[in-house]
Amino acid sequence: MSPRITLDGSRIHDIPSFYDEINRAFLQAKLALPGRYDLARIRRELDALEAGTGQTFFDTVLEIIAAHPNITLDPHCAGRRWFPASGP
Repeated sequence: MSPRITLDGSRIHDIPSFYDEINRAFLQAKLALPGRYDLARIRRELDALEAGTGQTFFDTVLEIIAAHPNITLDPHCAGRRWFPASGP
């Protein structure tokens, strides 16, 4: 049975805190699956997130995309579509 992911509504006050809470809830769910994840790493990530210094899920996704050899992310395009290095 998969762990249940529960969001704590009292932690959500705006969009950034909503994403913080989603990240926290997913990390908590991973802690419930000790055979599947590196619990020490997950605990460090959760501690950093709760201290306000952790990497968000969005940061992780961007890091993975940026590592792709055929994709270039342009930080000056905030709010616009991202295109592969070859263009749209």
